[in-house]
Amino acid sequence: MASLLIETAGWIGAVLVILAYFLLAYKKLDRESKIYHGMNLIGAVLVEINAVINQAYPSAAINFMWGVIAIYGLIEGLRS
Repeated sequence: MASLLIETAGWIGAVLVILAYFLLAYKKLDRESKIYHGMNLIGAVLVEINAVINQAYPSAAINFMWGVIAIYGLIEGLRS
């Protein structure tokens, strides 16, 4: 059961990151949008959890950085 939850979290995270990029590419979201950065942050965290548990460390590293970038985007959005 736990394995299914981890896999589901990873897939939901992947879909969120891809959906955020799709919406940005098709101008449905702005690159400064809190929704865009929020989708990326949540997606990155979910994929990160999956990657760490599955010991996929390159994927974990890239998703950690993706999350850091999303946090930076959210902070910059709050400042403006």
